[in-house]
Amino acid sequence: MEFYDKTLYNKVMEVFERSGNDKEAINIVSGLPRSGTSMMMQLLQLGGLEPFTDNIRETDSRNPRGYFEFEPVKDRLSYDQWLPDACGGALKVVSRFIPYLPSTYRYNIVFMHRRMDEVIRSQQDMAEHYSNSHWDDTSADRLREIYQRHLDAVLGWIKNRPNMRLCQFHYEEILSAPEQNLNQLCDFFKHIPLDFKKMAGGINAQLDHSRHAGS
Repeated sequence: MEFYDKTLYNKVMEVFERSGNDKEAINIVSGLPRSGTSMMMQLLQLGGLEPFTDNIRETDSRNPRGYFEFEPVKDRLSYDQWLPDACGGALKVVSRFIPYLPSTYRYNIVFMHRRMDEVIRSQQDMAEHYSNSHWDDTSADRLREIYQRHLDAVLGWIKNRPNMRLCQFHYEEILSAPEQNLNQLCDFFKHIPLDFKKMAGGINAQLDHSRHAGS
């Protein structure tokens, strides 16, 4: 799937209206790669929401506290086999896979944003560190354009789904104003009492790896 697929986002889907208890909804953390989704998963874990992950991708210097990924998310045809088991926890689904979420479930979606230059810089750092791959300015500019179109499309798509609740956060703002953002997070998950104190203790500005690459 391309990051920007106009046909997919324009597709009309039959969706279930939101009803019943939000505790029965599936909790999703989403955003672009390197936008702070792993940090949000970590905070929710500290708050009391267990991550739904297979731990296949191990911790490393770029994410020392874990990636919190679940490999089958990449196989859109498998969702109905395991998605019900994710209810009650927190599932990381990068934004490109959000439109593949089955319409027969309800979702609470926490969507992470980050300054686009930092997203690109962090991905460049990952590419250089793991595959010795170097991007020129043209490639970076092209990726920035693709990502922005993708964000506009996927967020518009989510807002039009009656079976999805959306709460958006900015990575930099969580680091600079944690109390305000954690209060917003707790309010979004008010049906699941989160441990504010533990989450606040887990916020660490040093996890901004694009600013500390090579350290």
